[in-house]
Amino acid sequence: MNRLYKAFKKYHKWLGVTLAIFFILFALSGIVMNHRGFFSRFDVSRKYLPKEYRYSNWNNAAIRGIKSIGKDSLLAYGNIGIWLTDDALNSFTDFNEGFPKGIDNRKISEIHKTSTGDIFAATLFGLYRFSDQDLQWKKVLLPIDEERIVAIEEFGDSLLVASRSHILLGYGQENYKKFSALPLSGPKGEEIRISLFRTIWVIHSGEIWGDAGKIIVDLGGLAMILLSLTGLFYFFAPKVLRRIKSKLTLKSRIKSVNRWSYKWHLNVGI
Repeated sequence: MNRLYKAFKKYHKWLGVTLAIFFILFALSGIVMNHRGFFSRFDVSRKYLPKEYRYSNWNNAAIRGIKSIGKDSLLAYGNIGIWLTDDALNSFTDFNEGFPKGIDNRKISEIHKTSTGDIFAATLFGLYRFSDQDLQWKKVLLPIDEERIVAIEEFGDSLLVASRSHILLGYGQENYKKFSALPLSGPKGEEIRISLFRTIWVIHSGEIWGDAGKIIVDLGGLAMILLSLTGLFYFFAPKVLRRIKSKLTLKSRIKSVNRWSYKWHLNVGI
């Protein structure tokens, strides 16, 4: 039994150290993805990513569409915001003033110009309208919690706005300041289904159980990070202590942290 315990301890140690960095990355990325709105203000330069993920010649959906807003004036939009250009696409001018900081807040799915000249943008985090007076985008308040807007269409003197789960109707052609969610019935004789990917995603993120589920998943991710960090420290601390021949205070602190790491590594792991 003692031999089996030593074998398990040995392989657990080396396997854990090998996988610890991956566990930390997986847990951190999961927490970030679970709170996309909060982390949307932070950006990572694509120069640190593989070549196929870098933007070049407006690839990777940098431009999803182009909308005419006047004579010789076009708005090109996509994953990196909105850009004012001419009909020959010779030059591009930043047209993102008013959007919150962070490239995620500039992901545009559609731009619509109404018959009265108002310009609306459907974004990942809400509906925006361009203010001619302030020359910037301003967020439109909507009566739903979901922020992701996917489509905009004018219908008579009303404006239809679609999120992933709602259809909203905007009244008043002059300003479209008031929106209400339309009650929709399902198609007759059609079974409403959800994709396998979406099902796995809501289970994986904890979203299927609401905010409480997401918090539980976050705590699981934090526990994995704590396990990995304490395990790494417990593995490397003895090697560091052997190299420190002086500075008794430093050695004492490392030993203290090492004992703490071992204790909580066991407690959290169990």
